[in-house]
Amino acid sequence: MKIPLKVEEDIAGATRITTHLFLRSEDKRIVGIIKAIIDTGCPETIISSEDRKRIRVSSIAIDSLEGKEGDIILAGEKIDTKKIEKMFINIRGYEIEMPIYISLKTTAFLEKEEYPIPSIIGMDFLLKTGFTLVFNPRKKLAYFETN
Repeated sequence: MKIPLKVEEDIAGATRITTHLFLRSEDKRIVGIIKAIIDTGCPETIISSEDRKRIRVSSIAIDSLEGKEGDIILAGEKIDTKKIEKMFINIRGYEIEMPIYISLKTTAFLEKEEYPIPSIIGMDFLLKTGFTLVFNPRKKLAYFETN
């Protein structure tokens, strides 16, 4: 089965594969729909601080969830995160339980340009689901293929 994805340009003009997904924590303190880029060069799935704020997840809610805080490096930037072990991602009817990193502080990809680092679906998602990513940038075609 194919799960269609969008191919679009980001604010910096780069071609990106994106999708909307529904997130929730086991205790439902985190619930919301976000837009994320699919980045096979990123090992982890990360919810940006901007998306965290947009779906109204407070620092108090984050603190109440079990998880390990620590820094990860993304695009050469150190990002303060908390790894929540039991999160659920729903994408087009497929629900996946997996750990997700949540950015704790506002980040900027290029401080002068103030491009925020987006939420990212990383390689951990593909490894967990077994989905195949099909991408043809010339035709602006992208989809996940399920097994």
